[in-house]
This record gives sequence, structure tokens and C-alpha cells, in this order.
Amino acid sequence: MVGEAGTLRLWFQRMSRESVNREIVASAYDALVSQDDDAFLDPLAPDIEWIVPGPPDHPATGTHHGKDALLKMFGRFGTVAELLHIEIEQVVGDGDVIVVLGRERWRVRESGREFETIWSNAVLVEDGLISRVTVCADTHDEMAAYAGR
Repeated sequence: MVGEAGTLRLWFQRMSRESVNREIVASAYDALVSQDDDAFLDPLAPDIEWIVPGPPDHPATGTHHGKDALLKMFGRFGTVAELLHIEIEQVVGDGDVIVVLGRERWRVRESGREFETIWSNAVLVEDGLISRVTVCADTHDEMAAYAGR
């Protein structure tokens, strides 16, 4: 049986881990906003899994394994659209799963059309590294902008 002091110690350990995981994720996304690639990539596990559901003709759709694949996906997206603004609105969560809420504004290079995407990312932190990110975003406006509508 765990005594009162043991219960408090376990509670503080859990709260500390939650704060550390939230801070790992927040600092990675701050680096993404400031376009500091090294600081963004540093807390990512070497075998990171970045999942982007969506239509097959979207430049980021798919499951990307590893930092190199992630950089290729970001690069591919950057060839079709120019990032005008990115903002992290909130970082919330406890334990190993942290949720990031944000928004971006882009301009499609070919059509000149602009679109805004509001998104959430479910971020899994394991052993102090970000091991999986699952993106949730409505791509309807993006696809319309690519089509010139």
C-alpha cells in the first residue's frame, strides 16, 4: 500500500512529466513558427511518424516516416504554396499525448489564390521525443485554391 507521501510523490512525478511533454511540444512548434529547422527537428524521434489524412492529390497527404521524409513533404508543399502566416493558438494535453491548435495562411504559387487552414495536431511524446503527429485539417479550401477557384 502506498502511503500519503508516496501518493503525493507519484502525483508530482506525473505532473512533472506532463509539463515536460507539453514544453517539448510547445518549443518544437515555436521553432516551426520561427522557421528554425534545427530546433524543430531536434525533439523529433529519428523514426517520427507524421500522418496527414486527406485527398490523394494534396501535396502533404500520406504517412511520412523519419525526419528526411518529413522534410521532403514540407519541401513538396512549399513548391506549390507559399506560407504567409502561421500561428500556434494553444498547446494542451496531459501525459504522452499533447494537442496543438493552430492556423496558417498560404498563397498557391500557380494561381495566386490564398487560403487559410485551421488545424489540430495530436502529438505523441515517448521517452522525451516526439514520435508521432496526426494532423487534422479541413483541406476543402486548400484544394479549391489549388484548382484556382
